[in-house]
Amino acid sequence: MRAVVIGGMNLDILGVPHKALLARDSNPGKITLRPGGVGRNIAKRLHDLGTKTQLITALGNDDRASLLAHLCQRDGVDLSLALQTDRPAPCYLCIHDEMGDMAVAVNDMSAMERLTPEKLESRLSAVNAADACVLDANLPEDTLAFIAKNASVPLILDPVSCAKAPRVKPVLLHLTAIKPNRLEAEA
Repeated sequence: MRAVVIGGMNLDILGVPHKALLARDSNPGKITLRPGGVGRNIAKRLHDLGTKTQLITALGNDDRASLLAHLCQRDGVDLSLALQTDRPAPCYLCIHDEMGDMAVAVNDMSAMERLTPEKLESRLSAVNAADACVLDANLPEDTLAFIAKNASVPLILDPVSCAKAPRVKPVLLHLTAIKPNRLEAEA
């Protein structure tokens, strides 16, 4: 089986305080860096299950992008179809409370705006040569519509978040499957 995933990859920066989170103060705790992003995580899981998988994503132009590319190579995620952009690599910063629940998060996925229909047109033959294509809603709406209209393989989509789930509505009829959580489905 061969799959192409088109979606987000970012550097996750996660902070967890040792004690109760104190707002507007410096909290001693543990900080972890790891590769993330819905598209990247799906590509990694498919690879781990034995599926030959390529990830089409927006690579940044900074040290984070180099680190992410290295970690993908280590993890078996094929980035040969990824797009080098003029923006910083996408990044997700999350602060958890002492129980491990998310207290607040900020994401910068602006590099994903560079995954335009024009940029993906040259990668469409690779998409259609796969057995399936997985999309995530980090993609711009016009890019989702372009893939939905031009892909000849089954399309599976992850809405990503409540904020991005509405991007999916125009392409719902083109999808073979969708994987929303309850809040994303409601959105």
